Amino acid sequence: MMRTWVKGAVIAMLVIPGAAMAQKPDMTCYDIRYSLDFLNVYPNAPAICEEVKEVDGVKYAKMNATVTKTEKGYTTVAFKDVFGNKIDKLSLEAVEGSSVMVGDKEVAWNGLKVGDKLTFWLPERSMHVVGQPGRGKPGAPIIFKAAAE
Repeated sequence: MMRTWVKGAVIAMLVIPGAAMAQKPDMTCYDIRYSLDFLNVYPNAPAICEEVKEVDGVKYAKMNATVTKTEKGYTTVAFKDVFGNKIDKLSLEAVEGSSVMVGDKEVAWNGLKVGDKLTFWLPERSMHVVGQPGRGKPGAPIIFKAAAE
């Protein structure tokens, strides 16, 4: 009987680590690749990433911002890193039909108000953002420009 128990324990020790290794580990912000064009313009983007999700084989970096100004055609947002330090401030011009998440609601860029806390997702190796991973107009870019102080 003792021998059966020992055999079972040895088999479990061999099988369980293999099963754990077969599972896909959670992705982090280190797992996403930004386009070189995007990084040349926005070198702080990796510090703004909050998490990464993969949908239909595409990785998306989650980014949060707060609306600081709205003006005709542009919305200015402020970003913080994961430690709460101010990182960047950008003005964004959205293409018709694009949106972001404010809380759990999807909102058109032209419907944003000062103080809105928004979430958007940057597809890997891309220059456009979407409101949710796997959703949004493919190729509908958000045009970024440096925010005037």
